Amino acid sequence: MKLIQFRGHFISISCYKRAIAVMAASTSIGHFVSLNEKESFDVEYWPLELYKVGFDKEKK
Repeated sequence: MKLIQFRGHFISISCYKRAIAVMAASTSIGHFVSLNEKESFDVEYWPLELYKVGFDKEKK
């Protein structure tokens, strides 16, 4: 169980460091702007992802 917790912790730290690096880099060329809710949804559920979800449902 501790290995799983460590792995999750490591992934969280990696994501945090990447997010900070992206924000820092974006401020060097302008400013950082987060996605709004619609943009976030569009990225999360893009057509190929929807296809894969639908494909998995048909497969079962």
